[in-house]
Amino acid sequence: MGGMGGMGGMPGMPGGMGGGDGPFSAAALAKLKTNPKIAKYFEDPKFKNLFELCQQNPQMLMQVMQMDPRFMEVF
Repeated sequence: MGGMGGMGGMPGMPGGMGGGDGPFSAAALAKLKTNPKIAKYFEDPKFKNLFELCQQNPQMLMQVMQMDPRFMEVF
C-alpha cells in the first residue's frame, strides 16, 4: 500500500503511535516539515498546539482529525 513514506498507518500501529518510529517521532516530524504545504501548517499556532496535544495523547488523533481536516492530509 505505502504512500505514507515509512510512517506507518494510523491507530493500531505496533508499539503505539507515540513510539520512536511512529508518526510523532522526531524523524517523522522532520520528514513532515520537508513538505512545503505541511510545513506551513506548523506555522499556525492552532495546528501546532493540536499536533503537540496528539504527541502527548495519541488517542486524541481521531478526534483532532475530525476538528481539523489538515490532520487528514498529514496522516
